[in-house]
Amino acid sequence: MTPAERRRAKERERIRLGKAKAERRAKIYGATGQCRRRIIVRVSVGKRGFQGGGWNPQPVHRQCQAKAGPSGYCEKHAKYESGSRSRRSRFGNSDEPLSIEAQKAQRIVLLKQMKAAIKQAQKNVYVLLKPTYYTSIPLGDIYEAVEKTGLAIPEDEKNCLLTGRDGRATWPLTFSGLPAPARLWITWHKMETGRYEVIGAVS
Repeated sequence: MTPAERRRAKERERIRLGKAKAERRAKIYGATGQCRRRIIVRVSVGKRGFQGGGWNPQPVHRQCQAKAGPSGYCEKHAKYESGSRSRRSRFGNSDEPLSIEAQKAQRIVLLKQMKAAIKQAQKNVYVLLKPTYYTSIPLGDIYEAVEKTGLAIPEDEKNCLLTGRDGRATWPLTFSGLPAPARLWITWHKMETGRYEVIGAVS
């Protein structure tokens, strides 16, 4: 038997044992009419070693005492068990309020996405304004280069006119409704030939 065949045989055996275990649990809890969900009731202090400045905590589980429905779970846990894999992510059930830990994890992911969007916007603006000299200030192209990364510029800030031979303008940025720690800025200078020297960045 080749290594690939052995791996496939092990996988088939694992699936078979998993199905058998699920059938046994369904028979046991289906007969008692009790929800099949196990929940954490408390955290005990174990004595398995000294970790992180304290004893290693051990969770204590018990069976949910609620009455099971047709799915084998109570009304509360049936919604969770029937959800898709994306809904049962570390952010929890989308239909229930997030815990403090889930909110922190969600904010960390959002901040990482915001940082990546700012970095991409910096590249887009740099590539767009690399020629430096223009017949007019390309505000529309600059807005598009920034907003296609997921960042947004407030509408009242976008409706503006740039006047004068020399000047500087800045715009605040947001990401998913949160203020971003960066701003879009450009400076311009109108030369004697009538063309504009435009320099800008996101920083």
